[in-house]
Amino acid sequence: MPPVASKSAAKRTLRIVSKCSTKAEFVAVFRRLCDDTSIFIATNTPKAQGTEVRFNITLADDTTMLAGTGRVTASHRGGDNPWGRAGMRIEFDDLAPGSRQVLDLLTVSPPA
Repeated sequence: MPPVASKSAAKRTLRIVSKCSTKAEFVAVFRRLCDDTSIFIATNTPKAQGTEVRFNITLADDTTMLAGTGRVTASHRGGDNPWGRAGMRIEFDDLAPGSRQVLDLLTVSPPA
């Protein structure tokens, strides 16, 4: 009998590679998509609301900016939402080391 995969082993990581080349550029681009507890990910194939996900959002050179686990709290197949695009909102459950500092940069008001 083949081994049964555990629930956590079966969960694949959403890997999002941004076009950003620096942390400053990443913050400027992703700031409008984040709040203290969640991020909106634009995708034509959003996961269903309630789905638990692991995610890793990186710079173009594969440097991790935000990684962790969360739950899809909103799923949009079209652009009828505040972001005007298909996608999903992921509420953070746990962030990887270093991701909390990046999230803090994303949620601080930009200088006037």
